[in-house]
Amino acid sequence: MARDQAVSDEFERRGWTVLRIWECELKKKNLPELLAKLNSLFMI
Repeated sequence: MARDQAVSDEFERRGWTVLRIWECELKKKNLPELLAKLNSLFMI
């Protein structure tokens, strides 16, 4: 996970917004949490 953070930090330093979605978050039971995460990023 340290590598993931380092990569995210580098993208953010370059002005990108980083949203990491793990495979387990794509399961139907996690849909409400995933949609909330996306909504907060896109403010929709």
